[in-house]
Amino acid sequence: MKLVLSSVFVLFTASLASAQIPDSQRSSNIVNGRWWIVQDSQTQVGYLMGFEDGNNDALFANSATYGEVARGVTLFYREPANGRIPLPAAVFIFFRKFHGATPAEIESMTVWARTGKYVADEKCPPSAKPGKQ
Repeated sequence: MKLVLSSVFVLFTASLASAQIPDSQRSSNIVNGRWWIVQDSQTQVGYLMGFEDGNNDALFANSATYGEVARGVTLFYREPANGRIPLPAAVFIFFRKFHGATPAEIESMTVWARTGKYVADEKCPPSAKPGKQ
């Protein structure tokens, strides 16, 4: 009986893990603002923790809290035109704003991100990369 229950549990959890994210919630196969907006705050913070860990960079070091980033990204996605922007691009734009980018720079990065040219190796336009002026 234990074996049957264990098997059912494994099959059930495997089916949950393989649930597809709707195409409308992905851009270039990366989750976007449509996905972000329907997540609860715990999922959002969990994503940000994984994002930081996976990127192994200093975006979060001595900076905004996960909660602040989550609120900032949510505000960014409240603009319907930003819904298709991939989530990593929105996080990057939030941090540029947090660290003092001008409104014109933020608008330029946002317009660029809306073009759908986001790819994993080129998360922002070259002129917007940290340290480039």
